[in-house]
Amino acid sequence: KSGDALGSCLHVALSSSPAKRRHYITARRGRTTTKQILYLTWGTLHYESGTNTKQEQKIANLRKQLHLLVTGLVFPTTMTSEQRIRFQSGIFLDINSNSKSVPQNVLMHIKRIQLPIDDESIAQFVIESLNKQGIFKGLLQISSLENGKIRTASIVRFALRYLVTVKPTEGRKSLFEFWDGDKLAVIGMENKALHDYVQFCSDTLRAYFGAIKMNMPEYWNVTDSMLLSVISINGFIIALTRQLSVNGVKDFPFYNNVFCGWRYDFSKDKFEFTSSQYRKFSGIILENAFKLSPSIY
Repeated sequence: KSGDALGSCLHVALSSSPAKRRHYITARRGRTTTKQILYLTWGTLHYESGTNTKQEQKIANLRKQLHLLVTGLVFPTTMTSEQRIRFQSGIFLDINSNSKSVPQNVLMHIKRIQLPIDDESIAQFVIESLNKQGIFKGLLQISSLENGKIRTASIVRFALRYLVTVKPTEGRKSLFEFWDGDKLAVIGMENKALHDYVQFCSDTLRAYFGAIKMNMPEYWNVTDSMLLSVISINGFIIALTRQLSVNGVKDFPFYNNVFCGWRYDFSKDKFEFTSSQYRKFSGIILENAFKLSPSIY
């Protein structure tokens, strides 16, 4: 690396097709504002500037020795670090999305870099925020290497993403509508605004589930309880999302009042819902706790 000649080494692999990689990088060239794209593939160097540079002279001696595939980019000096990282993550996702060797949670984390305002990306940020403090501190599985914690992949995919999305489907609402922060800055993927929105979502969920814990302490974080199962958590989150069109976002006293008069048996022997019945359970919560029609979208 010399100066800005090689902005970043993006990917190293042992099994990709050289021809496919050359085609891939060439095709991606249009996404940058420069034609200076450098890639080394199985002993073949191609430098779009077309000059015999110092880099070319140096790598020529290494070509016959290397057995790795290295993909690199030369970035224009006007690109910010965030723009560079997002471009890199896009390439990583395109290369590895169909690869069995890359776990899905890794791809999800990379996706957050490329598109942090995607609904699943925001949901992941919220999960991490909840896991740091409050009633869910240390209870949520952030990495697949962690055992004995609440698995969050299904929570993100089937429930939380719809609560926090910045672009709810027509006729539905999300927390984004009720947040009084800089929405345009979030859409523009500005880090501070996105952080503020994630904090708002986390605070809302802490208040909501705090009321649930307050009124059902005998089931909270108990071995033979289903209250903190993915099924229950998704049902509660979906119910919260569905009631937004009526109540909007409320505080702890409101949710405490909702759940103080509701009782449900969350013991493993009595809990009757399965993983495919998140919405059905949310209807029970709407009807018996929120006193709303279970037919709300």
